[in-house]
Amino acid sequence: MLRLSAAAVASAGALMFLGSAISSADTNHGTTAGSARPSTSAANSPRATVPRLHRAGPAAPARRTTLTTKAIETRKPAAAGRSARSATEASSTPSVDTSKADVPYTNWAADQQLFTGRPSLLNRLFNLVLWGLEQVSTHATLMPAPTVFNQESPPWYSTVGLTVSRADVNGMPVYTLAPPTPSGDYVVALHGGGYVSQPLVFEWLANGAIARQTGATVVVPMYPLAGQGGTAATVVPAVADLLSALVDVHGADHVSLTGASAGGGLALAATQELVRRGAATPGRIVLISPWLDASVSDPASGLIWDPLLDVRQLQTFGLAWANGLDLTDPRASPLYGSLDGLPPIAVYSGSRDLLAPDTLRLRQRAITQGLDMTFVLRDGQFHGWPLFLPLPDAVSSLRTIEQQLGIAATGATHTGHGPGRDELRITCPTGPWFATVRREESERS
Repeated sequence: MLRLSAAAVASAGALMFLGSAISSADTNHGTTAGSARPSTSAANSPRATVPRLHRAGPAAPARRTTLTTKAIETRKPAAAGRSARSATEASSTPSVDTSKADVPYTNWAADQQLFTGRPSLLNRLFNLVLWGLEQVSTHATLMPAPTVFNQESPPWYSTVGLTVSRADVNGMPVYTLAPPTPSGDYVVALHGGGYVSQPLVFEWLANGAIARQTGATVVVPMYPLAGQGGTAATVVPAVADLLSALVDVHGADHVSLTGASAGGGLALAATQELVRRGAATPGRIVLISPWLDASVSDPASGLIWDPLLDVRQLQTFGLAWANGLDLTDPRASPLYGSLDGLPPIAVYSGSRDLLAPDTLRLRQRAITQGLDMTFVLRDGQFHGWPLFLPLPDAVSSLRTIEQQLGIAATGATHTGHGPGRDELRITCPTGPWFATVRREESERS
């Protein structure tokens, strides 16, 4: 009898979807969805309830139609969403650093030399496939664009061998992916999608792989999207509340944070919010192709061939996410926020990512201020490339990301730090977002 391991089944599922991407021109490769060192400051927000998650700029370039654009434009209108508000929403507005001297635009002609390495043959072929699909989508305006690649819950093939739980935190679904023998470490994964779409299947595959390979429990909040009640002013404090609660219970050494694309921007903004409060932050952060400036105003962004993203489309999404905030408000654009007090951060980007110029602007600020940040800049790589399993460059990067998250690579034993998978406890502040937790789904393996 043929027996397959969990990793083999998950890889087969990944290959099935990757094959569909190569053979079908109606695939949606939207933006995707990444962690850091402990802060010693204590959380000071009040705690009233202890729920439990069981088992757990310049003129824009002419608009072009991309795969992401078409998928978003053809998706069904979303139902009116919830307006989720955090208990800390009334806190003081963060200071805004709008000085162009502090966050200068990039010199793309010179800065391209910062991107090193060479994509694998399969990654280069995948780039060509994306280019071909872009050409088809540009000329076939009626091409259907299903949202099968965006999943609001983890697909079965991404969670083989894991225990999957869902809890509703007053309307916000929170999924936990727990390995058979949890290590006691927790990774909060914030998904991408331009603040308007659900996670890509590739993000779920990466989350499942991290849980299986390391023994860490992966926590995936499905934060409200723009146009469905989600705004920078409400979601950033709410995510900060969740992070603070996890750190308070499990300790900064055992909580890390990852975010990709829009999720990367949200991860940095929420951590900046914790620093403003004087609360403890997650121990480590990894940002993958983060969206750091909602205005997408760096002129270099319009010079980059990006098969997945479009400048003007992102600017529209950024305005919706800011929802009246100034586009340099750190809650919408963390590039303009303070970098003081942050834990160690690793940032991934590629030269074919139109968000790369903002990553370079963050890099320059980090160098100027002498911050503990690591930048992995790869030549020829596209937006979100470390998440596109099972491409070889993503597979090789995932192990490094796990190390940067500070989670064990064995995935075999429980370290004794924190509760087991039946006790993923979160002490939450008073407020509508974190007042109740209801178990929705018990176990899937």
